[in-house]
Amino acid sequence: MPMKGKRYLTQWTAQFFVAAELSRRGYLTSFTLGNAPVTDIVACIPDQKKIFRVDVKGLSTKTFWLLKRPNSDPKLYFIFVYIPTDLNEKPHYYIMTSSKVTKRWDTNNDKAQGSKGWVKAPGLYWKDTQEFEDCWDTLPK
Repeated sequence: MPMKGKRYLTQWTAQFFVAAELSRRGYLTSFTLGNAPVTDIVACIPDQKKIFRVDVKGLSTKTFWLLKRPNSDPKLYFIFVYIPTDLNEKPHYYIMTSSKVTKRWDTNNDKAQGSKGWVKAPGLYWKDTQEFEDCWDTLPK
């Protein structure tokens, strides 16, 4: 399969896995279907009327999470999903607040400045997300 098609499928797979996991944990979820920048899923806690947004990033290789610099928004969360190519292995979830993503992004941005001041590849390194694996308690309750 062409590389662009694989990325597209990995991203959709990641979004569906996140929506399923959020639903399993009692959240109501809705996909934005690409109609909202920086938001793939809108979620809420049914009885509390707490609404938050989720930006999902999916990878099938342990490389680099490509993303633009997010604004620190207390209602925006990032869920990075590693989708193993081995179908017997379960996906891995890394849950971060937007402020933590922004802080890590800024650190990487400083390191990745090119000679003309532009960023070579904006985003997070694989290692930047590892300590946040299965941190579901980061999300609103």
